[in-house]
Amino acid sequence: PTRVKDIALAKSYHSSAMLAFAKAVLDVIPVSIFSTYSVIVNSNQKSLARLPTKINVNSLADHSFFGDRHKLAKLTYDVSILTKGIIDMKETMIGDLKMNPQQLLEEGLRKELVRQLSFAMHDHLQFSMASERSTKSLQSRHKVFLNNLSLLSRRMEGFQSAIIWLQDYLRIDGLLIYLQESTRVIWYSTNIEINNELKARPLPLSSAPIPRHPRTEEDPKSSTFMGRTLSAITNMLDPKIMSYSRALDGWFFRQSFETALDVKVVALIRKSIGVQGIIAMEYLMSHKVSMELDSFYQFYDNALVNYGVMLEKFRDGVFPEWQVPKYGVLFYSSAVSKVTKLMVPLATFFSRTGKLQLLRRMMRTELRLGGRIDAEELLQASLVTNAEILSLVQEEGKNLVLDDYTRDLINTSCHLHQALGEGDPISTQFSKTNALEGLPSLLTLFVLHYAPKVSYDMNFQALNGRDDESFDGWVVATGLGTVLRQFNPAYTKATFSLLGQYVKCALEACLIKAETEDYSSTLLERKKTMNVITFMKHVRDATDLNHNILYDYIPLHMVEMLGILDD
Repeated sequence: PTRVKDIALAKSYHSSAMLAFAKAVLDVIPVSIFSTYSVIVNSNQKSLARLPTKINVNSLADHSFFGDRHKLAKLTYDVSILTKGIIDMKETMIGDLKMNPQQLLEEGLRKELVRQLSFAMHDHLQFSMASERSTKSLQSRHKVFLNNLSLLSRRMEGFQSAIIWLQDYLRIDGLLIYLQESTRVIWYSTNIEINNELKARPLPLSSAPIPRHPRTEEDPKSSTFMGRTLSAITNMLDPKIMSYSRALDGWFFRQSFETALDVKVVALIRKSIGVQGIIAMEYLMSHKVSMELDSFYQFYDNALVNYGVMLEKFRDGVFPEWQVPKYGVLFYSSAVSKVTKLMVPLATFFSRTGKLQLLRRMMRTELRLGGRIDAEELLQASLVTNAEILSLVQEEGKNLVLDDYTRDLINTSCHLHQALGEGDPISTQFSKTNALEGLPSLLTLFVLHYAPKVSYDMNFQALNGRDDESFDGWVVATGLGTVLRQFNPAYTKATFSLLGQYVKCALEACLIKAETEDYSSTLLERKKTMNVITFMKHVRDATDLNHNILYDYIPLHMVEMLGILDD
């Protein structure tokens, strides 16, 4: 019996080794097919111009390109010989194992496609992370960024057309293979960047291994091309040089008004890394925001050790909120001066978080537009799935049982919503939070600290930093609003209440000074007060709060009065 068992094991090993050898030999065919087709793609892009819709009869000869077309026909014939050889092969038994040439060819194509896709993304998505932060330097990096995306877009278009063109020869679903393998490459890189097994996305099953490329010298902190792309975007959007415009939905250079990142750039990113790339990028941004919030909670807990008593005294000094503090504006100035060391870390955190949140919103807008235009069936499927879930909830109510079917239905609905870009990322609840005592007070002092250091830019309709101050109004307001969204709405109301109290106090001080001093002596205080109101509007609009929340704490006639004085 032992001898029989040994013979069976040896036979199995021999069969597996022979099958592996046959796979290695046949892998040469997909490599040859792709290398040949790369020449065909380059010829189509460079030599063979597309025929216009209407051609003059006299100029037909100019569009013939006989030599290039003869070369193209010869290359196509070479590819057909390779594919015909595989198709004509029949199933063969190697020992106890069956060798299916068609299946081996498909596996070889997947392997070569994954290798080509992975290398292309790794090669093109490399960006300079120079420390110089001048306008000229950022403009140069911006051009390189767009150029790399354009090159990758054309390369990916070539891969897709190659596999679709080959599917008729090989009798395979080429587009499905391309989408599956490109999705695997993108999410594999995203999972590496996240480096968290609990948050990693499962990959589609495939026999093609995904190569892992080393980190680049330009960006050693990022593990993959997904991380490098996100780092390039966030580092390029410098708040000292660029401003976000909510009306135009994008970032622009302040001096030249050139576009840095808008819907067109996001569309170019989609062409480069595909729809799944946009979804993965948005998912990676969401993970980064979650990490930023965890860092903020830790920072706040450490700050309470030294500033907890001071924030409690400030809260007692402004109580009740409907009444002006005893020492007026001086009380606020004194409180702000005591927490100055916390302002720069807070501004940095709000800027990073707000930038990521606005980028997430732009990514979802691109997905939503694409879903409305190019994926109507997917949109209808999402509506049907939602309707089915609602009907289950209405019928069962509290007795609803989350069986496997219901769970799969909910998961499908979530994936469809994500693919279609539904929902507002600003309202995302990232994690369960504990109460942070004194947070509204600290946020109020943060706004009052930066109010005199910013000015309203009519071109971008936003508050921007003055005197080389790193402050982008919409970005910081979005970051601050994201923090407030993680807590009970009472935190938002308390923050607006404290800021409204300051506005009423400052207005009273301005009116008193106006009777005894020159207009110029009260101009700075009025400017500061108007900046506070404008920032409150930014937070309200960025986080989609109730429009009247501002006027619940600052009467409309006061806002109009300050506007008249400011003019």
